[in-house]
Amino acid sequence: MRFMRGSNLLKSNIRIMKIIYASLMFLLFTAVTNIGSAQNLPTINKAEKTFYLYMDKYDDTPLIFGYDQPDVNSEKVICFSSFTEDVENNPHKCIMGAYYETGELVFEYVETIGDFVKVKMIVGESTELFFYMEVKNVKFD
Repeated sequence: MRFMRGSNLLKSNIRIMKIIYASLMFLLFTAVTNIGSAQNLPTINKAEKTFYLYMDKYDDTPLIFGYDQPDVNSEKVICFSSFTEDVENNPHKCIMGAYYETGELVFEYVETIGDFVKVKMIVGESTELFFYMEVKNVKFD
């Protein structure tokens, strides 16, 4: 009888070790696959009121829209992406355009409104255009 309990205990420990091993392998796989899938997001510095996005050869910029209102169901007015199919010829028909990066364009962070940030695009001497981006699609310095 005592041998049976030890055998059951051994089987139970082996089963627990297999579960731990599988869990560790899953975590390792997740960590390794996320290393190569970092995202290049627009950056906001609240103190300096800056909003910028530069191309990064190691990280992709996902398709990010700026909206007319702080609502994802409102009109998409600007687009940022590192993918040609999202930018070339402005396929999403955003009235403010489609861009790989902010580059020479002038943007300014205005404020955070709920789950959105309000950004101003300055065009020429006196034209100011505004759009809203989801907070989850930007990073803060």
